[in-house]
Amino acid sequence: MEPLKRVPCPRALASPLTALVLALASVVLMAPVPPEDPARDYSERMFIGQFNMAGGSDEYGGHGSEAPEALVRSIKGRSPALAFVTINEGCKDWLDYLDEQLPDYNVKFDPVFKNDDKGNPQPQPCRHDSQFGNAIIYRKDFSDFQTKSYELQDAVGHAQRKMLCLGSDSKRLVVCTVHLVSGEDHREQREQEAERVRRWLAKDYAAYTVILGGDLNDEPGSEALSSFYLSDYGQDAHGALKEVDSPCGDDINERDSCRDGEHTHGELPGGLLGGINEKFDYLFVSPKVTVHDADATKSLYSDHDPLWADVEVTYPHGEQPGISISVTWMKASGWSRSPSEAMTSIGRTRSCNACVPSFMGRTTGQECRSLGLARRATISSKRWWIRNWAES
Repeated sequence: MEPLKRVPCPRALASPLTALVLALASVVLMAPVPPEDPARDYSERMFIGQFNMAGGSDEYGGHGSEAPEALVRSIKGRSPALAFVTINEGCKDWLDYLDEQLPDYNVKFDPVFKNDDKGNPQPQPCRHDSQFGNAIIYRKDFSDFQTKSYELQDAVGHAQRKMLCLGSDSKRLVVCTVHLVSGEDHREQREQEAERVRRWLAKDYAAYTVILGGDLNDEPGSEALSSFYLSDYGQDAHGALKEVDSPCGDDINERDSCRDGEHTHGELPGGLLGGINEKFDYLFVSPKVTVHDADATKSLYSDHDPLWADVEVTYPHGEQPGISISVTWMKASGWSRSPSEAMTSIGRTRSCNACVPSFMGRTTGQECRSLGLARRATISSKRWWIRNWAES
């Protein structure tokens, strides 16, 4: 990226840009307008994430607020484009904190239990005084989710393994988080759990777009993961999904390298000095979802690294949620150009940042910085959908 430097805003462009960004600053999530063509599908580009918070880890589970505070920063830094984060090994107090600190998001927590010697379920604690479980963090404009929790397998003396799903009938979309059993001695059980997930998704969400995140406790080429990977990946894959961090991206084929991805679980970088380094965390999506990018970033408060992806999801016969700007409002505020001209003008003023509000993560003020504002927009006859703002 070129060095930052201050430049004055062109006066001819400052006024209309001010009107545009004032509209953005209101950040009103407007109700979708019925499309002129009710048979038309609509797409939304979004970020999604998966993270094991390690609340059950002896090393990390006893930490105070550092883990949830770091996750709040990660989510705010990707908002509003970030739509969902799937969570494993979350602690109830950590997730309550996330719920308080993220006003534009809801947090759905699903506690995990452990069967005692008599087979009676008992609440599973984190490594501090809080309940242990899975969760999904989702943007509030996804307002019609229905919750369903699946028990993958119960074993006496072992923590319950579950899948939590949030399904939207209107968007034919389901978001799930799953945590499979760990350990080489539980390989067969893990394969059974994975196969149950595959069958439940096929039965209950056959016509849905699927986003599934989780710590699956096995590597990409394992038999357990064959229940998730689309058959096009080869290696006996018999699932129905593609993985966002595959080096093959959307170009899926039977090359061995396609069932791979960045390491997300490890003790030392690169396996130095005998440390482990594995890919255990995944974000699977339906084949029709377009994957633009994916990246595993580093966590200081977990033995797992977060996995993030930039994807595009299509909703059938409806308009996607998002931040909308009324063309009527823009004209009333003095904007006389067409929506396409507005987007072109923003492109020409990419070094001008005078009026961009702080919720976009930019500096406010009367001067501009050469930050390079990349924008993606979908323009409809009634709304402009500003889908993602990011530094180029």
